[in-house]
Amino acid sequence: MKPRISFFSYPLSPYIVATTIIDEVYTGREMSNPTRVEEIEAERKKIQEDYGWRRRFGQDCSLRCEQAYYAGEPWIVKIMRSKTDRGRDQLYNFCRHWLAAALIHDHYPKEKVS
Repeated sequence: MKPRISFFSYPLSPYIVATTIIDEVYTGREMSNPTRVEEIEAERKKIQEDYGWRRRFGQDCSLRCEQAYYAGEPWIVKIMRSKTDRGRDQLYNFCRHWLAAALIHDHYPKEKVS
């Protein structure tokens, strides 16, 4: 049996992708029928400078991808092993989708400053 390549040996980093998309204008392009685009974009603008939110979102995306990779989930294995830009583009789409869900459902309440 072939030894599995470590998730962290790939040049593609879900953490970097996840924290990068927070700076992109949200258009809903990862969905076939985008809805609530204006609401999601307004929420994205509110959290854009919240570095705690950004860090938590990046860590969650990275952990989600790592766990799926080690579980052998085909979607992430295919993304990580892709030799073309398609794998990277798919990871960006997954992260955009997760960002929209996190913003709509308020997964990461803003930290209170004391």
